[in-house]
Amino acid sequence: MTLLGVESYFEDNSYKEMLKLHNQHAHFFRPEDLYEWIVYDRLVKEYGKCAVKMKSTYYYTIAHKDREAKPDFIITCKDEIIVVDAKWKVLDSKTKISFDDIAKLLRDKILAKATKAMLVYPKIGFTNSHLSLEVEHKVFEFEVKEINIYEKLQKCNSPLHN
Repeated sequence: MTLLGVESYFEDNSYKEMLKLHNQHAHFFRPEDLYEWIVYDRLVKEYGKCAVKMKSTYYYTIAHKDREAKPDFIITCKDEIIVVDAKWKVLDSKTKISFDDIAKLLRDKILAKATKAMLVYPKIGFTNSHLSLEVEHKVFEFEVKEINIYEKLQKCNSPLHN
C-alpha cells in the first residue's frame, strides 16, 4: 500500500522500489508487514490469541558467527508447535516456491522444535497444500496455505473490494 510517493514490489526474490513523486515525501506502509498482521488476525481467530506468538527470536551459530532467526509466527496448540512464515507473493504453482523460503522454514522449524511448518501466501494457484522436500533421504514435510486479503476487506465493507 502506498499513500504518497514510493511503490515497492517483489520480483522473484529481489525487492524493488520505484519513486513516483520525486519532489514529495512518501508515507509508505510495507505491504508485507500489513499482510503479516492480516495473517496474525486469521491465526488468532483459528487458534486463539494465547497460542500465537509473533517474531520469537532464536539464536544459533554458523562458522563461529552468532546469528538469529525470527519466524513470523509460532503457534502452540495442544501437543503441536507450528512455525509459520508469511510470504507476500502470489504462488502460481508448486514449482514457484523458493528454495530459500523452504530452507528458512526448515531452519525455523528446527530452532523452534516445532512439529509442523507452514508457508502462507495471499494467493496460491493449486489445491494440494501438503508438500515435501527430500534431501539425501531425509524428508521435510510442510503445508502451503492461502490466507486471502480480500476476505478481510469484505468484512470491513471496504470500497477497495468492490
